[in-house]
Amino acid sequence: MPCFYVPHLTNGVKNATIEGEEFHHLINVFRKRKGDEIQLTDGNGTLSEAIIEQIDKKSLKIRVLSQTNFTRQDRHVAVAFSLLKNKNDNLIVEKLTELGVDEFFPFIAQRTVRQKGDNTEERFVKTAVSAIKQCDNPFLPTVNNVSELETLLDELKSQDYSIYIALERQTTTYLNELIKPPLPKKIALIVGPEGGFTDEEIVLFNNSDVMCFTICKNILRAETAAIAAAAQLILAINSI
Repeated sequence: MPCFYVPHLTNGVKNATIEGEEFHHLINVFRKRKGDEIQLTDGNGTLSEAIIEQIDKKSLKIRVLSQTNFTRQDRHVAVAFSLLKNKNDNLIVEKLTELGVDEFFPFIAQRTVRQKGDNTEERFVKTAVSAIKQCDNPFLPTVNNVSELETLLDELKSQDYSIYIALERQTTTYLNELIKPPLPKKIALIVGPEGGFTDEEIVLFNNSDVMCFTICKNILRAETAAIAAAAQLILAINSI
């Protein structure tokens, strides 16, 4: 059953009005009618089964039939990624939301080929919303503002993240070799831009309290590297 995003339909709410983009999707795209049952998420851990009770010109009213409440996993996983050309960074947000990543930190490195636009973060949020609707993920990940790489490192450290950086062919250590108990509560992966990190940035990493790993023996596209690294991390966490 398709899921629709209604952030105000939190745990305990029994009736709600839906308007705007989700109203359009329900009525004009999915052709829902009065009496139809639908599934809704608030993006904060609550999935609701509801019935459409009334349809007006620009909104509809629903009544909740049942609710399921989820709690977040013990480990908070964040992924930091460089802005990518052709907006392939959208693919990172989409697929990693499906995998259950909790937070995104887009950044600009020395080899980043695209600069931040007026609606960059808003576009990432919309992509994440679309992804949770498709995969029934009850949690909408947080999207942070785009920052410079050095600022990003300082921010992650200030939030007590343990930082793991993907460096293609710079190390022979794999991520599963680093993910050992006892695991930190907050883990951040950093994946670089097309062309990888510069020598200067690698020196910065070497002077910081971070761990570096390789994903595989081949050179990967930046978006592939982010997806593969996140999948490896989540597998490693769940295997412990």
